[in-house]
Amino acid sequence: WQVEKAFRMSKTDLRFRPIFHRKETRIKAHLIICFAAYAVFKELEALIKKNNIDLSVQKAIAELNEVQELTYRLPKSKQLKHQLLTPNELQEQLMAMKI
Repeated sequence: WQVEKAFRMSKTDLRFRPIFHRKETRIKAHLIICFAAYAVFKELEALIKKNNIDLSVQKAIAELNEVQELTYRLPKSKQLKHQLLTPNELQEQLMAMKI
């Protein structure tokens, strides 16, 4: 059932669509990309569980997508600066997850 769940997840959560490759190298590359995405998804799921965060992976990703960063250039020095805008409590909790 876990294999079936993984295939179902690849179609829904990871949004993989059927891709029809003809060359063996492209087929293998596609499978590697799918497997890598699945591995990252499962690792994130395990981290969320390990850090006792009551959230699905989909909701965690959506929440982290809302984190915003301000990028600006200083007028005199022309130095590029990045500043993370204040995240909400849940975003902070997700960004502070222990590996």
